[in-house]
Amino acid sequence: MAKIFQDKDYGDTHAAFQQWRRHNPEGYFLNLKSSRNAMLHRTLCPHTGDTEWGHGEEGYGSLTRSKKICSENSRELEEWAAKNVAESLKKCRDCSL
Repeated sequence: MAKIFQDKDYGDTHAAFQQWRRHNPEGYFLNLKSSRNAMLHRTLCPHTGDTEWGHGEEGYGSLTRSKKICSENSRELEEWAAKNVAESLKKCRDCSL
């Protein structure tokens, strides 16, 4: 079942997203920059750094400024994107998807 993280939804979503990543190292997430721009990543994609840094550390902001939809199943996220994203889904090249 997909889990959604976005700063405007509740408290420290950055920390919750990082915790989800630690507990689901074989999972996937969609990064939604807008309703037309989504990219599929593996949980441990190098674009999001390691799972230990907190919000505001090392000069970075929150990873959940843009909405993240997470799942252990990439197919579930591809289906979600087909229904909810206006453009075609992009897949991260660095994740080897």
